[in-house]
Amino acid sequence: MGSNRKELSEFILRTAEEIVGQFGIEKLDEMPLKEANAQRVVFKYQVARLTGCHLETARRNVARACRRLRHPDRREPQRGGPREGAGRPPRAPSLYEKLTAGMSEKNQQAFVLCPMYIGGDSTDIETFIEMVYQKPVTDENFKQVAHEFRRWYRDNYPGEYHPPPIDPIWPARGVH
Repeated sequence: MGSNRKELSEFILRTAEEIVGQFGIEKLDEMPLKEANAQRVVFKYQVARLTGCHLETARRNVARACRRLRHPDRREPQRGGPREGAGRPPRAPSLYEKLTAGMSEKNQQAFVLCPMYIGGDSTDIETFIEMVYQKPVTDENFKQVAHEFRRWYRDNYPGEYHPPPIDPIWPARGVH
């Protein structure tokens, strides 16, 4: 048998179902409890011998095979995969994401990198857009907004501000 754990588990279960099925689940259920337990031990050793699994694994699979044969329409509990109500709820877009939704991806990248040239970081531009500018930023006006941000940052953080070596929005001009 292959090394795939799922395939191996299914093989052990199929073997247990065949062994219990050949004996007959009705016959096993009609037996007195002590005899039925003794017969399940016999099944356990047969499954372990045929599949090479541990006796505890064989015992669990014999019990599972008995349940499946008694209730063939019962659905097995599923493991893994998405479950209703599990995980974190979907994240709502931030105000910054809503206000910059009208920009192309290329311009958004340039816009987010803009603060780096003057001593700021991306959270500074988010704060500016959400708290100060408070209007949508589009591909048409993002250069103007970037310069307004630069002026706002220079006025509010004079100790951290430094003039950019080049203008990242218009590289041909060095606007301070």
